[in-house]
Amino acid sequence: MKPILNWIRKDNITWELYETSQLPEDNLCISACGIFFYNDKIILVQNKRWWEIPWWHREIWESIEETIIREMKEEIGIDLKNNCKYRLQWYRKISSPTPIKDRNWWFYPSPYYLVHYIGKTFEEPKKALWDDVISTWLYSYEEILNSDLKARQIILHAFELKDSIW
Repeated sequence: MKPILNWIRKDNITWELYETSQLPEDNLCISACGIFFYNDKIILVQNKRWWEIPWWHREIWESIEETIIREMKEEIGIDLKNNCKYRLQWYRKISSPTPIKDRNWWFYPSPYYLVHYIGKTFEEPKKALWDDVISTWLYSYEEILNSDLKARQIILHAFELKDSIW
């Protein structure tokens, strides 16, 4: 399978984005993110670093889908079980020539996978239950197009797919 997007960061970490309806190796799916629409706008969260797609680390006892259900509730106050339609859309394969360590001292295998869901919510985002999220905002296609967001290409692609979700 050929990636739909492929880029190398300054630190030589490679990101490859694959369109799929099936998860890659479950034990290497360590985080999930959600591109969710409300009234034709995308929901982004602002944390202490920047604006981004809501994403989360998987707890050891969770399935990857349980991760997104839990974290959407914590980060944007939305219950995916009752007020959303969503599906698995992509996964990002992340590879590094050296071990990857984040700011919380978590080490990641190489490669590992960030699973992307796409969906629509019928409920307006609320205040986050998690302290790291400062606010949420709804962005239009034009605002994303003219932004410098790191995930801009992925979000623009999601706008192309949004009508096929529901």
